[in-house]
Amino acid sequence: RKETEVIPAYEKYVQENFKRTPGYSFVYIDNDEIPELIVDGSYNAYGAYICTYMNGMVTSEYMIDGWFSIIEQENLIHNMYGKMGRYGDAIWMIQDGTFVCIAEGKAECMRDENGYEMMDDEGGYLGFYYYWNGQEVSEEVYHTNLAQIFDDEKSTRVDAFSFYDTISEAYANFPFH
Repeated sequence: RKETEVIPAYEKYVQENFKRTPGYSFVYIDNDEIPELIVDGSYNAYGAYICTYMNGMVTSEYMIDGWFSIIEQENLIHNMYGKMGRYGDAIWMIQDGTFVCIAEGKAECMRDENGYEMMDDEGGYLGFYYYWNGQEVSEEVYHTNLAQIFDDEKSTRVDAFSFYDTISEAYANFPFH
């Protein structure tokens, strides 16, 4: 079924939805028998997409900045993103073929009344405000909440995957098919 139904569906979806796709890889994120497809942009600014297949349909979710980790077959994705004093962590899962953000934290550097980053004498940020699911929290609570949902020790970062030029080549080299 994967070779005759899922792989062609992924190929069609990518062809119809992406202009620039330099690399592909497969991974099992949720706990079904169908692997998810990673469409990697090869550099952070492009980001990456994770595609999933269910009931004849492919859906995808954009991973901001292209940096994410997954816990294979535990249905957890951690997207880390940010720049210029604004950073975030979004935790995703796949439910019924749809990507759902189950938690999100943001850290924003302190800014002056004009909106400029407040820096110390060595050029570092003066401090941060932390938010978890829209509520302001301490830095400690932020990191505790993140660790309770996503265990980094069990995760694999996207840069650890091997990427291939075609979806067929990526699937042929996927060790679990």
